[in-house]
Amino acid sequence: NSTKLLQGILPSTLKGGWSGELIDVKKTGEEFPVSLSTSIIRDDEGKPLALVGVSADISERKKAQRDLQSTEKKLLEIVEHSYNLFYSHTRENIITYVSPQSRYFLGCEPEEAKIGWTNFITENPVNRIGTHRTQLAIERGEPQPPYELELKTKDGRIIWVEANEAPVVKDGKTVA
Repeated sequence: NSTKLLQGILPSTLKGGWSGELIDVKKTGEEFPVSLSTSIIRDDEGKPLALVGVSADISERKKAQRDLQSTEKKLLEIVEHSYNLFYSHTRENIITYVSPQSRYFLGCEPEEAKIGWTNFITENPVNRIGTHRTQLAIERGEPQPPYELELKTKDGRIIWVEANEAPVVKDGKTVA
């Protein structure tokens, strides 16, 4: 079966090689995914002499990808069906993700909320604590104690929320 697959690939490899994924078949008849890369060995005049291929069983990698996608789907379902608002913002305070609860908490669709989160806070002096703690979390890369914010939603309501933030740190630098 692999030979048939290679014969189908051969014309394209004559132009310089091929790389991709295929399904191979074990002696037992069981199919399994493989990664295949081919190269052409040419003579001094550039004529093809041989096709060299390297293949590897990628069953475990494919299973890990499926497991990861399943886990991501489950986590997304939890986040998007929670009564809490989940969000992520840049070091510059621009919202990059907000869960569908933005409709209640912010009075707008998630895509509309992808602006500076400080645009939602009121002039209430208590909000200075929150902005200060967020800045400390960004600078230090350490979670700060929860804080309250007074928000003005896009549809004009004033609401109070408790924020529990944790910085996302990669390679020693806060990225979100």
